[in-house]
Amino acid sequence: MAKMTKKHKMIAYLLNKDEDFGYSQEKIATLMSVSQSTISNAVKEIEYLRRISNLEKALSQARMELIQQGVLPSAFPKLNV
Repeated sequence: MAKMTKKHKMIAYLLNKDEDFGYSQEKIATLMSVSQSTISNAVKEIEYLRRISNLEKALSQARMELIQQGVLPSAFPKLNV
């Protein structure tokens, strides 16, 4: 396998991190015909994407709470940065 697709990276992440699987990165690398470092990078990338997604959800929830409390962006002056 020359380059891992996003789908392959997600599969590697699940095989390594999901407690139902628990495969080592070395075993996944062998299964996917790539190096262990490629699997390590793929797992890190998916973990970062997962964290970003969780952060986006948290920010969206915080925004909704501000709107529900009547705090609207138009109530604050624009900052010139």
